[in-house]
Amino acid sequence: MKKGMLFTLILLVCFGSAFGGPKAESDSGGKESLTVWVTSDSPEMRAQLEKFKGQNPDIDFSIVFYPSEDLKTQLRLAVDSKTTPDIFYVNAGTMFQDFYRTGALADLTDIVRQNNLLSHINPDYIKPYTIDGKYYAFPGAPLTVWMALYVNRDIFAQAGITKDPATYSELLQTAAKLRSAGVAPLAIGDKDGWPAILLMGDFFAQQVTNMSIINAINSGRDKFTTNREIRRAFETVVNLGKAGVFMNGFVSQDHTAGIQTFAAGRAAMLYNGSWWTGVAGGTDFGFKLDVITLPLLDGLTEGRSVQMSSDMAYAVNPASIQKASVAKFLNYASSEESSIISAQGISAFAIYPGANEKVKLDPVFRTQPILSQFSKPSLAPFFDWVFPTPVTEILKVAIQQTIQGTITVDQALVQLQAEMDKNLNTMSPIAE
Repeated sequence: MKKGMLFTLILLVCFGSAFGGPKAESDSGGKESLTVWVTSDSPEMRAQLEKFKGQNPDIDFSIVFYPSEDLKTQLRLAVDSKTTPDIFYVNAGTMFQDFYRTGALADLTDIVRQNNLLSHINPDYIKPYTIDGKYYAFPGAPLTVWMALYVNRDIFAQAGITKDPATYSELLQTAAKLRSAGVAPLAIGDKDGWPAILLMGDFFAQQVTNMSIINAINSGRDKFTTNREIRRAFETVVNLGKAGVFMNGFVSQDHTAGIQTFAAGRAAMLYNGSWWTGVAGGTDFGFKLDVITLPLLDGLTEGRSVQMSSDMAYAVNPASIQKASVAKFLNYASSEESSIISAQGISAFAIYPGANEKVKLDPVFRTQPILSQFSKPSLAPFFDWVFPTPVTEILKVAIQQTIQGTITVDQALVQLQAEMDKNLNTMSPIAE
């Protein structure tokens, strides 16, 4: 969860100094040294980590807290300087692939199997971290559900909207009524580029059941300029932007502003993963809150898959793979108790099998548009992590420029393909 997810839990563990490389023991007492890097706004999760320290007096354990983006920066610096922490949380997709190529990820297959860690997750959740049948990270982030729109029912009623939009065309019609009533239809802030890419990913997921097209594009066997599903998903986001479905100023405002706009009752709908309530301060906004399925592309009767991923996972420095404390911490951090606590902290779903019945979530997340997604095939990782970083950066800008009319769809896809041609085969195939 996210890359952009403002309240996504990130856990990283290292032995010894963050920039001094791994240490077999602490400086005193002959203990193994375990330092946890974490970015979390959940007091409960902090307490959970401290609990590990109390349960394992044989481990010299400490915690360092970083802001999310700072933590990613520090990790990349550590990888580049060959001082990677012993255990660290890595984003699924591009970041994971980058670290794999540099040899910064240990093969965890034996640790996972010997400690039966797959019993702690749905095995599908480890697919984004699997290369050639081997595991190079273990899922740790809870699941945030997208493919939905949150709705202000009071605004719908005031605008005379009695039928929820179920298709792309109906969404355009609904947005036109809302604009006529003087209300922003859909809250989304795309200043940082990733929200529109995720929306594109949802429309892509409606058309496919696996990552075969993405793998083909990343390898050069298919192209942005010729693939129908990619073009349709891209065009749909662009057309929504051109038609005034998105809130005013969505290109210049970040997605925090989008969430706050909805929570303040100034937009009728919100596109976001379930973690948004942490930013909004809950769900009690003085209006009736509801959720609907993201409208389908015209001609579809149901979506074929959903974006759903434990999008951050624990990885291990190869130099520290022999440490018994690695297995001990991974077992603890992926336990049912830890999974529930991390999920509740960001209004998400636990990855531990059967644990979601124990997760305390707002009733809006226990509704059919949300729960029905768990029966669909999952596309992982999220769409803003599936292409090489230079390609994703072009995609962020290309969507905005095409909405603004400075380039055409065809020109945007040509730009994307030109950048992809420079980065072919820089990512290993994503598990399908």
